[in-house]
Amino acid sequence: MCRAPSLHKVRLLIQANMVRMSQVFASCLVGLRRSLASFHVVLAQPILAEVRREIERRTASLPADEVKNITANVDGWLRRIHREVVPWPSTHEMRTYQNLMPAVRHENDMASIVAAVLARPDWVLSTNTKHWNQDVAARTGLRIATPLDFLEHLQPRSSDTKSPAPLSCLCSAAYSRPNSSMNVSP
Repeated sequence: MCRAPSLHKVRLLIQANMVRMSQVFASCLVGLRRSLASFHVVLAQPILAEVRREIERRTASLPADEVKNITANVDGWLRRIHREVVPWPSTHEMRTYQNLMPAVRHENDMASIVAAVLARPDWVLSTNTKHWNQDVAARTGLRIATPLDFLEHLQPRSSDTKSPAPLSCLCSAAYSRPNSSMNVSP
């Protein structure tokens, strides 16, 4: 069941893969008569650094003008969204949350997860359910979902269960649901 609209913007911490897929996500929101303007995007510095590294890695063999265009598109998106930037966790904060390490797939993911814990977003969105998994959700109290699970949470339920939901038609090809047991309940 969808919650009644709240007066505050829902804070979404988005993982690096979501930054790359932001245009598809925005299109799916339009299908729900919502827009990114109704959300407040939380970007953690460790995640932004991962996005930059990924862009550099994927564009290393491209011509300079293509790299410039890709970088400009990402930078333009970052300027257009309502966002909050969360800093890198301090050494003290990292030590405080070291008990999360058994749930974290790779040590280099700890900074992103600790930043998310400190930011306390309403939702963490990621298509990477191996890194942002149910164990991380349980240990941190974060509400972690795939984009499709989150969008379905926003979509009003139809009493007609025989017809496919419009959202699944819009977004199923763009967003897989590799682990449907992710924590998406309020």
